[in-house]
Amino acid sequence: MTVSASPAPPLPGTPTRRRHQRTFVAAGSAVVLAGALVLATTTGDGTDPYLAVTVSGGLVLATGSGFPAGEPAVLTARSDEGSASVWVTAAGDGGLDAAFRPPAGFTGDVAVSATADAGRAEDTVAVPPGPPAPPSSAPAGPAAVPMTGPPAADTVPPTVSGLPESQVPADIAADCSVDVTEALNDWLASVPDGSQVDLGREGCYRVDGSLRLDGRRDLVIAGNSSTLRAGVTAPAGTNRAQWYLEYGSNITLRDMTLVGVAPAAEFDADHEWDHNIFIRGTRTVTVENVHGRRAQGDFIAIAQGADNTTIPSDITIRNVSAETIGRMGISCVACDGVSVSGSVFNDIAYHVFDLELQGDDWPGRDVTYTGNTVGSHGWAFFSVGAPTPTRRNDLSGITITGNTVTMPGSDVENCQPSISFRANTVPADTVTITDNRLLSHSDGVLVRRASDVTVRGNTATLAEPGCGDPVGFRTSDVDDPDVGGNDVTGYRTAQEVE
Repeated sequence: MTVSASPAPPLPGTPTRRRHQRTFVAAGSAVVLAGALVLATTTGDGTDPYLAVTVSGGLVLATGSGFPAGEPAVLTARSDEGSASVWVTAAGDGGLDAAFRPPAGFTGDVAVSATADAGRAEDTVAVPPGPPAPPSSAPAGPAAVPMTGPPAADTVPPTVSGLPESQVPADIAADCSVDVTEALNDWLASVPDGSQVDLGREGCYRVDGSLRLDGRRDLVIAGNSSTLRAGVTAPAGTNRAQWYLEYGSNITLRDMTLVGVAPAAEFDADHEWDHNIFIRGTRTVTVENVHGRRAQGDFIAIAQGADNTTIPSDITIRNVSAETIGRMGISCVACDGVSVSGSVFNDIAYHVFDLELQGDDWPGRDVTYTGNTVGSHGWAFFSVGAPTPTRRNDLSGITITGNTVTMPGSDVENCQPSISFRANTVPADTVTITDNRLLSHSDGVLVRRASDVTVRGNTATLAEPGCGDPVGFRTSDVDDPDVGGNDVTGYRTAQEVE
């Protein structure tokens, strides 16, 4: 364990000291906010910040003391392949606590740090193998912050698809020692449509290019907890992805980890198309139990076909996670039916979910985000916008419900609401935003240029310093919005109509 009493660098976009913080924890109480279990039970001794980390009941429990009462801190948990972040406030006695939930089956070290203006403290704990031991005392509250991480076991038995199976040839290196892009692509091309492709269990395949599924139909790619890892940086401007799907239909990617080369979650204009997964003009795609890391572009990018006409549709993304992403978590510039559910995102440079129609006649229709957890990110949790006006777009059926944001967007100068239609140039219809837990330096929700809008049952908390005269729920140029039953903390007003 290391403890530093010297001042830590301020959080991005924040001043050296923050006063009058209005966030989560009352002294001596246990509360749940933004899906994070936050316990204000530690007795601080008024000295340097201190943090101790233990494992109980399968959870990683962090207990801190010596932090300035009422001041915010960021707690971050990291393993070699997963992470989580949560914004908390020290109680009146200087204590702060949080619980993190590693992926199922995880074993290994988890390092937890607590960073505040007063300093930084950290500690590391080993999560043992085997089933979790019963907790010595049950933590208060119903939730803990989930960590990103690779799939620990297959979500579906390999034979459940009922399709004929093809095993990856044994002569294709599965230890990431050499680039096997060409060998894997040649083998994939030899597998007929209507097949299940089985990668080696917990194998590691070095893929310096893209694995292409062009015009393929009825394929299940069963990763069997394998890893596909890029070993080199792609040339500037290259549209590379570990999986590149184009003009196909009924494709499933399951149970694998995809690793790019981004050293940090920082935007690089020369490599913004270097994705983990690129779904281009493909219909009926399922991505499940897939973990993406270190993409210089997006974790998953969804776009029209190269003909600028074929629209990807019926995209299901569930039980995935992503971290250290240089652009967006998931982006769509043209899509007809996208569902993202039960997933975890942390350390995303820009928007976590970006719906950005960029061409005439391209839809953004029937887009649903449900039950996801969002940690560290730069801009908005969910953004709707476009760089230039377009024509004849169907932007409709947008549903954002039951999501949890545990960290505010870090770029205060950009000042993005947690759910933001700020850059929207296309009129939207049928927007439903319900039962989300939001945390932001700006508005909790901003919807503009829309009709049939419902914003109900959400909680929004202002993380100071606020920017842009923030309010809880703002609507602008919206016809008769149904806004009500929402809770806000720290904002000057719950609702404002413009």
